[in-house]
Amino acid sequence: MTSEELKVRTKAFALGIIKLVDAMPHRPAARVIGQQLLRSATSVGANYRPAYRAQSQSDFAAKLSIVVEEADETVYWLEWLKESSLLKPERLGKILKEANELVAIAVASRKMAKGGGLKQSNLASLSIVNRQSSIPPIRGNTHEGNNPGFAVRPPHASEEPRLRDGGGVDPGARYRGQYSDLQSH
Repeated sequence: MTSEELKVRTKAFALGIIKLVDAMPHRPAARVIGQQLLRSATSVGANYRPAYRAQSQSDFAAKLSIVVEEADETVYWLEWLKESSLLKPERLGKILKEANELVAIAVASRKMAKGGGLKQSNLASLSIVNRQSSIPPIRGNTHEGNNPGFAVRPPHASEEPRLRDGGGVDPGARYRGQYSDLQSH
């Protein structure tokens, strides 16, 4: 997954949370949880974007630490929402899974950055591969191997550019609308 795709994915995630919160009952507890959930979920993408403008590898890792904290807090509030029975658990399954995947991606990226495996010139062109995701990989963006989890790697030369403004494939096409089931009916 490229940085552009992850930007779109975190934005789609935040929009899904907005729809979820709008569908919550109008009760004091739901209002408080909803506000916390909105704050943390929208902060994931808002803090991810500047990470790829980092001035150094350590700055990149520090910015990703904020993403990890906000994504993990979002998971906490979603779990709390599920356990409080304010919403039916089946309404939370897909978005809770996505939140957990975003945490795992951010943690793996941060580990790689802290471990010195990244060069400054490669920060903006990284692909993040989630080997356990249920979301099918984009053509050419797969990783073979026995080690499950995530890997951060530079894009392969055979991968075509996917930047929307560069004339390539829209990086967020498969993430848009994936949370349409969360809207109130």
